[in-house]
Amino acid sequence: MPDGRDDNPPALAGGRSFETPMVDKTQTTSRCERAAARRFYPCFLQGGGTAPPGATRLAATDRTQAAPWREGRRPRFQEGFTLLELLLVLALLAFLVALTAPRLAGMAGAGLKTVTRTNMARLVSLITVEMQRTGKYPSGMINIVSVEGGTGDYHKPMISDQDPDTGPEVLGHRMDRRHRLRLHYLSAAEATELRRLGVLHVYNYNSPFDRDVVPGSPAMEPVRAGVAVLMTGGGASTDPGPITADLAEADRGHPDEQFRMVFGLGTETSLVSRGLSHGPSTCPASGRAPINYEWTGSSLLLPRLEATAWRLAADDPRALGGDGPVTAYAVTGSRTGAQLTGTARRTAATYAPQHRAFFAVMDSEGEVMPTLDMKGWGLDFDDDGDID
Repeated sequence: MPDGRDDNPPALAGGRSFETPMVDKTQTTSRCERAAARRFYPCFLQGGGTAPPGATRLAATDRTQAAPWREGRRPRFQEGFTLLELLLVLALLAFLVALTAPRLAGMAGAGLKTVTRTNMARLVSLITVEMQRTGKYPSGMINIVSVEGGTGDYHKPMISDQDPDTGPEVLGHRMDRRHRLRLHYLSAAEATELRRLGVLHVYNYNSPFDRDVVPGSPAMEPVRAGVAVLMTGGGASTDPGPITADLAEADRGHPDEQFRMVFGLGTETSLVSRGLSHGPSTCPASGRAPINYEWTGSSLLLPRLEATAWRLAADDPRALGGDGPVTAYAVTGSRTGAQLTGTARRTAATYAPQHRAFFAVMDSEGEVMPTLDMKGWGLDFDDDGDID
């Protein structure tokens, strides 16, 4: 025993001895086959015992016996999906998407609307606090008009034609349709009242998407007589000139929204410069199908000024007399007198001045907050009982 090992194996009880069967590793060429050999012959692991009588040593067998899948039959754990199974799964997924997609799209739209209304409510709160503290509106607001670069003439911005192929315009179609925006040249009395309310200067918007004019660069302008602004429901389209009105009766905003000036709330306002707001308030719900206009910010709808009320009483653009009484019906579209029977209605004074706290915030689709009763009204200007 030159190497110190006992060449004679120990004897077992009964005079029997055992030999440790060894796996011929020269013929077992893979780890999988050696593992199979150990599984079939646990006595190998115990270090004793002989192979069962008549058993064939796994290591000495042909490789095709240890791995029968090599002859063309794959083991079950390696089988994949059939084409029919994949098609069934895809069809089921498509069915589930078809069921849930409309609901998810509606939830996304509702979420954007909620964000827009939240932003508007925040602006109402900030402006209310500013009014209570100083009695004035934010300064540095945007005058949403276009000024010709060469002549200095004022123009109402382009309204969206709702056709994406023509490119974006400046203002949304719904905003203009609801409020019937007009260009309005300020009188000296109106300019003085605006300055007293804190509107000392404005930034002319001069959008590059206004294809009707060649606007100049956005520029600050002091509020004075002869400056043109946007007004709801009508305006003095010349300087000097009388106030004229849009006499369409159907699909109007609330009657108390008539003849009020509109200014944009952008990054230059004192709300941002003084740190009351981190940035301009946008309207994520605007133009979702599709976004085809540029102005997606919020606007401040001022109350009807006393100086404007004086001009309205003098010009009487709707031939109403007095403080401009109008019967308003809570309906949309054209209606006959018979169709208006039983419809909610109210009478509003469209020429009367409004308190300075009676402001509202407007989104780029024309919705206002605080909400004034209804979203659609018919205004019976000629008092014939119909909405034309």
